[in-house]
Amino acid sequence: MAFIEILLLVLIRQVISDTESDYTTQCPARCDTLKEVDVLRQLLNQESLLRMSLDQQVQSQKMIIQDLENEIDVLNRTTEIQDLRQLLIQESLQRISLNQQVQNQTKMIQFLKNELDMINRKTENVTSALSQRDSSNVAFTVSTSSTLSNHNNRRIIYDKVLTNSGNAYNNITGIFTCPAPGNYVFTWSTMSRSSSEYCYAYIYHNSIKLLMSNSYESNAGYHEVASNTIVLMLSVGDMVWIQTDTCKYGYGYPYTAFSGWKM
Repeated sequence: MAFIEILLLVLIRQVISDTESDYTTQCPARCDTLKEVDVLRQLLNQESLLRMSLDQQVQSQKMIIQDLENEIDVLNRTTEIQDLRQLLIQESLQRISLNQQVQNQTKMIQFLKNELDMINRKTENVTSALSQRDSSNVAFTVSTSSTLSNHNNRRIIYDKVLTNSGNAYNNITGIFTCPAPGNYVFTWSTMSRSSSEYCYAYIYHNSIKLLMSNSYESNAGYHEVASNTIVLMLSVGDMVWIQTDTCKYGYGYPYTAFSGWKM
């Protein structure tokens, strides 16, 4: 746009110059008109210069605005980068914290495993020592604390414990459980009150009925005592107990008793 205006100004000047020359040669009386033309020419020149200056200022302002926009973009990107950097730093710190927690937990788990292994070893040693001690010293003598009245087809619970070395006899169930293999001696006794009140008792080995004691004699009168003894080869976990067949009456402690020991 500025170039076209300059070109028009040049053409106008040329026309005015030619006209001025013609008028000067042809009509000297028109000098005043020529002066006005000069004034107009100067005004046009000034306007052109102003327009050119304004155009330059506009272009300069546009460049400044573009530079400012570029700087704003750079600042925005810088801010975003800083925010991302902060997020990365926070994430890195969180990862470091989590790694430390995992490492601490791993160390704690390993420590607990070591402690558990040590406890297990100690337990095994104690169990082995107790097993060796108990296997060499197994013996018990027990009795009933009350009479056996109409105690038919039931295990006799000898609840009064006199001796229980090795803790192989259970005074709740009335069962002896073998803690170590070997030969064991068992003996038991019952006493009835009269000839009409008898007590038949069997010894059981793992639910197998073996020997019997019978405190009954039709001509004996009162206080008939019966006992029996057996030697059994037992394995670890074998069970032995005394169970009645028919028992109308049997005295309790100290007459009804059950004993056993490892040979």
